[in-house]
Amino acid sequence: MSQKDKNKLVLGKRSGWMTTEGRPAYHNNFGGMSTEYSIGTTNPKINKGLLTHIPSIYDGKIVDQKTAEDIIIRNKGVDPETKRFITHGGDPEARSQGLKLVKQIARKPKAAYRTSRGNDVMDKLISTIRKSK
Repeated sequence: MSQKDKNKLVLGKRSGWMTTEGRPAYHNNFGGMSTEYSIGTTNPKINKGLLTHIPSIYDGKIVDQKTAEDIIIRNKGVDPETKRFITHGGDPEARSQGLKLVKQIARKPKAAYRTSRGNDVMDKLISTIRKSK
């Protein structure tokens, strides 16, 4: 296995967690969870070509940029998983710092937790939750 393959993000099963926007979290091969995996695009059919960060995880699969753009274009600028209109601009790292994860039980949030910067956020969150049980 090449170094590139070792660094490639691979999704596993749904974790039961979601963002407050409604995007499901999936376990990944790095021991954490993934929800969005943003792609920056200047496609003229999305927000008139202004830089827009769009998700590339749909239905538990990572899609390429063209497929992600096609999904957003086909849905008239709306993320089909969250029903949220995707606005232009933004820094995907700063945006993800403001997201919250909620435990999904029967599709109703039980508790919300604010995420913070870095890839180890989910590990810290899970560790904190496990300690509190």
